[in-house]
Amino acid sequence: MQRITDPDRLQAVVGLRDAAADGPYDLRAEWLSATGSSVLAQEAAARIDPDQIERIIRASAAHGIGRYVAVSNDDAFVDPTTMAFEVDVTGSDLDACSDEFFGLNMMLLAPDRAVALLATVDDYSILAGPRAFILGYEPDIDRALEEFRSFALQQIEDLRPAALRALETFERRQPIRSVD
Repeated sequence: MQRITDPDRLQAVVGLRDAAADGPYDLRAEWLSATGSSVLAQEAAARIDPDQIERIIRASAAHGIGRYVAVSNDDAFVDPTTMAFEVDVTGSDLDACSDEFFGLNMMLLAPDRAVALLATVDDYSILAGPRAFILGYEPDIDRALEEFRSFALQQIEDLRPAALRALETFERRQPIRSVD
């Protein structure tokens, strides 16, 4: 994992983040529509937990993604131009990224593809990308949807609105398996 220090590159990374994220807890509807992205929301107790790391590695390998950029999505606490990194799709880099952003909302983005992971401090994440990428990450969408629905509905009052927005996005943009 390498810190991004070039000012032009930092601005480009923040621009990618701003195009995909609508604040620290939501993905931008316009970006989802423009990219044709499917969505998967899931409970995630850590920035990027070990199970997510393995799934990201598997789905990324199948889609030719070898590197992501990671950037803070918590402008109230951190200037994103001070927390941006190039992250190889390896267990060690993704684990280091998880450690670096612990306690902050963050985005993991594939710059040349419409794939984004929004990890929140409210114990959930939203993964967006092509239908095949999402299904490579989580093949059992029905189970994942029920698990996230249960999680969202059980959130304390202060955290529930953001989780319910993520649930609504997941329900509207979930990947549908083809019947071929």
